[in-house]
Amino acid sequence: NSLKAVNFTWTKSGQRDFGFLAQDLKKVIPQAVHGAEGGLLGVDYGRLTSVLVKAIQEQSVQIKALQEKLDK
Repeated sequence: NSLKAVNFTWTKSGQRDFGFLAQDLKKVIPQAVHGAEGGLLGVDYGRLTSVLVKAIQEQSVQIKALQEKLDK
C-alpha cells in the first residue's frame, strides 16, 4: 500500500509514461532500484514481478475467505 504509481514525462524525449519513483520505491523494495550515471536511480520492473504476484496471491486467499463467509 505504500507504493504510489505516478504518471510522468521523460526529460530527454518528452514522452509520457507511468511507473514508480525510484526514490520512493527504494524505501520499500530497495532490490528493485539500481543506480545509474550521475547518481540517478532507475527501477528494475522485472524484479517487482514476484512481489506483485505474491501480493495478488495473498489477496486471493483473503477474498476466498470472505466469499466463504458470505456463502454461509
